[in-house]
Amino acid sequence: MSACRHARFLILTLVLGIVFLPLPVVVFCGFPKSLKLEIAFPVDQRIELSELRARDRVRHR
Repeated sequence: MSACRHARFLILTLVLGIVFLPLPVVVFCGFPKSLKLEIAFPVDQRIELSELRARDRVRHR
């Protein structure tokens, strides 16, 4: 009976460690406050929507 309790305790400890261990990493490291938007074309020029879609298709392949 004692071995069964030790096994349950070990399994519970492992599960809780797997679940809660990543949380401090997120809390202490955090996320960036802002993301940089990179534009590959000048914003003062007009560009057709179809051209933007074509660029996106090429970029995401």
